[in-house]
Amino acid sequence: MKTFARKGNGIAKQRSLRVQCKRLPGLVSRRHCGVRKRRRHTNRELERKIKARIGQLKAEMVEIGEEQQCIKEGQRQVRNKYEEIEAEREQLKREMEVIAKQSASIQLRLNLMFGIVKARGQNDYVLVDKLTQSLRDLVAKAE
Repeated sequence: MKTFARKGNGIAKQRSLRVQCKRLPGLVSRRHCGVRKRRRHTNRELERKIKARIGQLKAEMVEIGEEQQCIKEGQRQVRNKYEEIEAEREQLKREMEVIAKQSASIQLRLNLMFGIVKARGQNDYVLVDKLTQSLRDLVAKAE
């Protein structure tokens, strides 16, 4: 039988490594009586570590959730800004089309006026009359 000494409160205590087996009373087991306590202690330690890790994961999940909310808010702001820019682009496009039409109308009037001046210079009063009438019709249509 093996024994070991353990000091506790200054008194040496001895424990037996051989224990009588409870299931089969005639046999002697080599299991130490503290094995169960160590297992329980190990299990408790393991449970404590698992609970701590679960707590860490929950904290990380909360942090990730907050980050996702920030990302969603940022995406919403970007979407709103994009829609504003798109609306402004459409408005500028319409204004550009109006300016282009006005420019074409002005160019046509200037061409008619130049034709009138040129026809007067050549003393072609019939052409002057036609171009003047075309200019009057164009101005009346624009109003």
